[in-house]
Formats: sequence, structure tokens, C-alpha cells
Amino acid sequence: MKIAIEQIGGNGRPNVDRAREEIIRVLGFRGTVSSAKAEKSKVVVEFDVSPQWDLPLEEKIDYLKMWMPAKVKSVFRVVDLSF
Repeated sequence: MKIAIEQIGGNGRPNVDRAREEIIRVLGFRGTVSSAKAEKSKVVVEFDVSPQWDLPLEEKIDYLKMWMPAKVKSVFRVVDLSF
């Protein structure tokens, strides 16, 4: 699963480490980040949904689609979320 985020403000260069930490914070117990890389002006973070999270996969995906864009701090903006 992937989320692409852009940094709002700053020097225009994507900050991969900061973006990775932000997604780790937002996911919490719901998943783990497996990689993060810069692609032009955005950062694409790949993550795995936790099997310990006690919901059917479809409900997990619906929840993350609503939760992640709302919980990403104002320093970043969600550009794309794909499952």
C-alpha cells in the first residue's frame, strides 16, 4: 500500500525522513512503513497494514482512506493513497 505526500512550504525539496516519520506517527498500531522515497516534489511511502488489527481487510482500507488524509499534519498534504 502506498501514500504519496507533498511537503507544504519549505525549500521545495522533499524531506524523506520527515515524511516517513509522519506516516509512522499516523499509522500507529495500524501498520508499519516498509520504504520511503522521493519522486519529484513528493514522497511516496509504502506501508503494510498490521495483521494484528482486528478488522476485515476491506474495513481497514476504508478506514485508512478516511483516517490518513485527516491525520497527516499541516506540514504535508496527501496527494494520493493507493491500496
